[in-house]
Amino acid sequence: MTDDVQTPKELEIVHSYLSDVDEQIEGRIKSEPESIGRRIFAAQEIQRGDLALAHRELDKLQAQGFDPDVIAATRSAVFFKEGNLTWAVATSGGPNTGDQTRWLKKTVEVFEKSLHLGPTAGAYYNLGLALKLLDRKSSAVEAFRNVEAMGDPQLSMEAHKEIARLDPNGRMTPALPTSGAGHAVAGRSKKPHWGFIGWGIASILFAWIHPFLFFVGAGLVAWGAFKGRPD
Repeated sequence: MTDDVQTPKELEIVHSYLSDVDEQIEGRIKSEPESIGRRIFAAQEIQRGDLALAHRELDKLQAQGFDPDVIAATRSAVFFKEGNLTWAVATSGGPNTGDQTRWLKKTVEVFEKSLHLGPTAGAYYNLGLALKLLDRKSSAVEAFRNVEAMGDPQLSMEAHKEIARLDPNGRMTPALPTSGAGHAVAGRSKKPHWGFIGWGIASILFAWIHPFLFFVGAGLVAWGAFKGRPD
């Protein structure tokens, strides 16, 4: 007969903080459907408060030499909860002043941190939703494919539907790089960089001044068309 392994007090505190964050998302963020300014203020308080305190407890465990895999998985859960917070800020309503886009980008960053520490179907799915709203369709499809690869029955079905909506003709089929955990990670596809292409066309039009401008312009057009920039 073996003794039960006792959960460290710090881990219990972390999970308690995360439960409190759930309540605050409902009570302080989603309750402000018309004011993103108030949502942002509340979210920043939560980030500086309970989420920062949760990381502090994990730092204590890390200093004590506690199981690094458990710490990583728990810290991944903290970032996942922060991603839910930033998502709620961005999507709970009100006029679009550009803040929604900034907080959607924060959502992508935070879910990527969560996935780096511990890939989960939920984080991939939420990442896909944020990428979809940012109109990064190829990356969103990759994230949803990662959900399918992880085999969660309910989320796999939802991810399959999202892929069909984003890519009804099945044309977005980039190769997926894999992480150390063996799961594919969302990459960044490329789209034309119209700035380079525009300068290239202008250079070609002025090639009558000097023939060298034609070659400069052709190079800029090729660079913009084929190198592009992330979607």
